[in-house]
Amino acid sequence: MRGVRRRTYQRVRGLTMANLAKSVAAQHRHEESVIWWNRSLDLMNGVNSGRNRKELARVRSAMAVYERRGIPGAAELAHRAAELSLPVE
Repeated sequence: MRGVRRRTYQRVRGLTMANLAKSVAAQHRHEESVIWWNRSLDLMNGVNSGRNRKELARVRSAMAVYERRGIPGAAELAHRAAELSLPVE
């Protein structure tokens, strides 16, 4: 049961941080949003959830725009999100 609770906590906390990142990005604080998205990916790692997969797709989309704008850390974050999106064997 503990493993289930831990994964649920990780999923919820990761999604909460992703929402915070989106809010910060909407305020045009892009470098800070990259930091929050990185924290959310730390928690999403190892959690298999449809909501996580959707959020990873959103991160990848946002980072494509950030990369074109030259936002520091965007390329690395896009790479991390892509790796986490791969199916687990």
